[in-house]
Amino acid sequence: MRMIRSVVRWALALQPQVADSIVAAAVTGVALLLVHRDPPFGVGPLTEVTVGLVVLSVLPTAFRRLAPVPVLLLTSAGYSVYGICGYPDVISPFGVWLALYTVAVHRPPRLSVPVILTVVPLMLAVLAVARDSWLTLLQGILHAGVAWLLGASRHSLTQRNRQLAELAVEMHADRERQAQRAVTEERVRIARELHDVVAHHMSVISVQAGLARYVFDTDPATASTALGTIADTSREALDEMRRVLAVLRLPADDDAPEPEFDPQPGLDQIETLLERVRAAGVPAELVVTGVRRPLPPGPDLCAYRVVQESLTNVIKHALPAAATVHLEYRPRELVVRVVDDGDGAGVGGPASPGHGLAGMRERSRLYEGSLSAGVRAHGGFEVELRLPLPPLE
Repeated sequence: MRMIRSVVRWALALQPQVADSIVAAAVTGVALLLVHRDPPFGVGPLTEVTVGLVVLSVLPTAFRRLAPVPVLLLTSAGYSVYGICGYPDVISPFGVWLALYTVAVHRPPRLSVPVILTVVPLMLAVLAVARDSWLTLLQGILHAGVAWLLGASRHSLTQRNRQLAELAVEMHADRERQAQRAVTEERVRIARELHDVVAHHMSVISVQAGLARYVFDTDPATASTALGTIADTSREALDEMRRVLAVLRLPADDDAPEPEFDPQPGLDQIETLLERVRAAGVPAELVVTGVRRPLPPGPDLCAYRVVQESLTNVIKHALPAAATVHLEYRPRELVVRVVDDGDGAGVGGPASPGHGLAGMRERSRLYEGSLSAGVRAHGGFEVELRLPLPPLE
């Protein structure tokens, strides 16, 4: 018995078609041995008809996965003729029930049920009449029902597994899309931060370098001050760039200590920003309306970057000009206005909107705010940012 189980496991481990062929051949051989026994346990010496009917009743199951319905028809016909010929009932309709099970597994109920209800009752009725035993009919109905229920359950399970597999693939693809979208958004954020940092600091450095070169021989003190501003500004730019780019070099090991960074700039550093702008030759002042209060990190950084980019545009496009930064703290809103009295060339014109203004608008949308920018009626340029704030407690 142990050897038989080992052989069965070995056969099932092979390809399904090979396993089906081995099982069908083995069952056919056993059936022929049973039929070859002397009466009443067999038919005695085998004839071509006997062998043909036994083979037709069992051997087609080797192809049950390839053609379930034809195999069911062949095995049913072979076993029915075997019973009509009056041979002893020494072999069970194994091939018929296996074929019926296969039809239920590989065909949907809308196809398998009509086929089974047509073929199986006809075969059982023929056998019951031929053997004059209605018990055969009842047993056959019971066996056929069990085989169909097992097959239909397997079919439903296979369909559910297929649907789950498709859902898993779809979820995996959706996770991939979300991951790609997150990577893209992070790249955009880093690019925006780099633009804000580099544009502002390089503008200040450019102006101060030009000033130092212009007065290097005639006013060494002013040139020295300009060079000091360049050194301080470049150092600040490097620090901010390291902070922005550090996210690309975070340690993969969760246990590794995270590097320490300076906090992101916010409106509390506006005065430092204005001092740097004044050093670049732009008179700048700060006007605060309302009660200053701490802001959430996101809106705080957004407001700072908008002011920084606006003042950078003044340095790049509006010199000579003076700038004023207005911070208006309302109960549920922060209004930031940066106004200059230059000519606005290169900033507000439709032909050159600039990446800076686009970045500022994108920042404001991230925090459900709005940004407007344009040339003022009496000259100069104005940028206005509105950000919603949590209500005062």
